[in-house]
Amino acid sequence: MDKLFVIAVGGTGMRCLESFVHLCAIGMFDNEEIEILTLDTDQTNGNKGRVEQLIELYNRIKSNDSSKLDGGQPNIDTFFSAKLNLHRFYTDYSDQSRKTYKLLSAMQNATDEQKRDNQDLSDLFLDVTSVQSFDLDHGYRAQTHLGSMLMYHGILEAAVNYVKDKEKAATQEV
Repeated sequence: MDKLFVIAVGGTGMRCLESFVHLCAIGMFDNEEIEILTLDTDQTNGNKGRVEQLIELYNRIKSNDSSKLDGGQPNIDTFFSAKLNLHRFYTDYSDQSRKTYKLLSAMQNATDEQKRDNQDLSDLFLDVTSVQSFDLDHGYRAQTHLGSMLMYHGILEAAVNYVKDKEKAATQEV
């Protein structure tokens, strides 16, 4: 059986995911196990919190064991027939050195020429007074080009940190 994946990004993605979960509740995805990933920088996003609670409620209703709320097994010809597995990913911009694009894009070990080129390129695509300087804690504020780039780099950064943590744990076990 093919595996199904749903990725919800930002507030609009969370609202679409909410509708998708309701479709699962009425039995639209019989006998499917669906991997769901929520991506958002704004951890206080009401849409994100609401849909994650909805998926947890769905799994609580569907679970066979009240002590193990894993969403049970996929079923056929019934309500709540799909099994939903929720995964969350977010980029953390709470650190002072990561609050804005301008701070994130600062190149510490670059030459003056590289720093100038970096700033020129940023100025070409991102408004200096608004986009480069607004607080990233609450998302990308409809700046999809900025969001795509920073989310991509956030995922890469998380992958690199994951590998480093695994290597560190492996060396400590020896």
